[in-house]
Amino acid sequence: MSVATFILFAVLGTKFARILVQRASKSAVSVALRKTSETSKLKREAEQLKQELASVNARDEFAQYARIQRKLSKATEGLKTSASNDQKFALKSTLIIKALIVICSVLLHIAVVRSVWTEVVVTVPEGWLYPVAPLVAFPTGKPGEFNIEHLLQLIL
Repeated sequence: MSVATFILFAVLGTKFARILVQRASKSAVSVALRKTSETSKLKREAEQLKQELASVNARDEFAQYARIQRKLSKATEGLKTSASNDQKFALKSTLIIKALIVICSVLLHIAVVRSVWTEVVVTVPEGWLYPVAPLVAFPTGKPGEFNIEHLLQLIL
């Protein structure tokens, strides 16, 4: 196996791994955010209070109706706060996971580029790259030769 083939598989492998890890992180966050005991308790309490509120006559028992309504609004506020906290947690965790993925990918690419800086990956006829041939041949100096840096720029 040539160095070029290994590098190509390494670059494509990291891209594939990035996609897999991002999907896995999304599913892990969704599992972590499944109904917590606090959220389910608040939902149960809100449902019970709604049923109580429906059974109480507002005109005859106004004090009890107002008390139940205050409890219901407090439970609803708790649910909103819990949902907001869950959204913040999901955003922070996915952001951290994505940042770690990008950092690892960048470090791997830097390591690959440094290890095979002057290694020729692809050679094409000189006429194909006529206007930009000297720019493309930077590390080796031979027109028509691509090194790993240019291959990574084409792939990424």
